[in-house]
Amino acid sequence: NKMGDQQKVGLVFMCIAAFNILLGVVLYFDRGLLALSNIQLLVGIFLLKGRQDSMSFFFQMNRLAYTVLFFSGVLLVLTRWPVIGFFVEMSGFTGLFRASIPEVKNYLTSSLTSYLLYRFLPVQKTKED
Repeated sequence: NKMGDQQKVGLVFMCIAAFNILLGVVLYFDRGLLALSNIQLLVGIFLLKGRQDSMSFFFQMNRLAYTVLFFSGVLLVLTRWPVIGFFVEMSGFTGLFRASIPEVKNYLTSSLTSYLLYRFLPVQKTKED
């Protein structure tokens, strides 16, 4: 299950979006940062999952209400209602990605652990490394 280059770029977009969301909230719901992070998040999702999988993910019948909330929040942020839009968007986001949170947590934990072990323990490099 190696990630391709497109998926890696998508993950980078999503990490930058998460940082910009945090920064936008800290800076009193800065509309520009929140709007930029929304675009980065959507691009990251589409790059990570692919166009077809992303469309089927967002428009499944059991997730349609959360999709409407998420995109309504994005629209509110873009139309100069950043505080209300942020909370509407986050409620839709948590509903959409609730099932994925344990997977992301496990991936990040295993990646960080692998990195730290490889970086700081004396491990001999093989030809594959």
